[in-house]
Amino acid sequence: SSGINAEYGGPPPQHPGQTHPGQCPTTAQPLPEVLEGDLYTYQKAALTRMQVSAEAAIAAFHILTSPDMPKAVYLEDVIERTVLFIKFHLTNDVYPAYDPVYADPKGKDDGQSVKSKRKRSVMPANKLLVSLYNRVVELVELIPCLLTVQTLPDTLVLQISTMSVSPFFVENVGTLQLAALSLCRGIFCLYEKHRQIILDDIFSSLARLPSSKRNFRSYTLSNGGSIQMVTALVLQLIQCIIKVPEVEEKKEPPGA
Repeated sequence: SSGINAEYGGPPPQHPGQTHPGQCPTTAQPLPEVLEGDLYTYQKAALTRMQVSAEAAIAAFHILTSPDMPKAVYLEDVIERTVLFIKFHLTNDVYPAYDPVYADPKGKDDGQSVKSKRKRSVMPANKLLVSLYNRVVELVELIPCLLTVQTLPDTLVLQISTMSVSPFFVENVGTLQLAALSLCRGIFCLYEKHRQIILDDIFSSLARLPSSKRNFRSYTLSNGGSIQMVTALVLQLIQCIIKVPEVEEKKEPPGA
């Protein structure tokens, strides 16, 4: 994965004359098992390093969202780097692993439709990758709490809002979508200038909506029914900015 390579500081170690990881230099055939084992060991080490980074970010966000914290702990650099960490690994590791549509980093059109690509969708078997996904979900869940205690600059809010919309157009990431639902609603409610940007992001991405039966109506209502997750998102965005006027009780005149 490109995210694994970038996080670990470059491509896997290549043997002399090798032109592409996992292939022999002359015949472009798969390398012997020992070299494939080296690549697996490299990827495992990279995923472990990502997981440690995620744990550190979670610890930092738990501190930031604790009650009665001094203003000195709200370092913009820490928040921004954590947001960039989440965005990078969602784009380069999580989305390609959970949704085949995002598996091609260059976005090449190989003649297959989005629907046909998603027919072969499978859940990732790598336990470290699944663990990274769970850590990212936990980080996304913590950001709405941070929004309520610290005002963020517009440039950072823009990055977070873009990140909060993207999961709704990826298959097999239901828990991430629920976390993003709360995050997107929080931004929409607190930052009026970003409302139009969020709506534009949603409507411009509708063509990539999950279409499989398993992911089509994944948001369960209180009455037992179900709707699309993006429908729930739009409804909650509308509801969060509506202010219901208070109705004054009519006072009965004396002697009535």
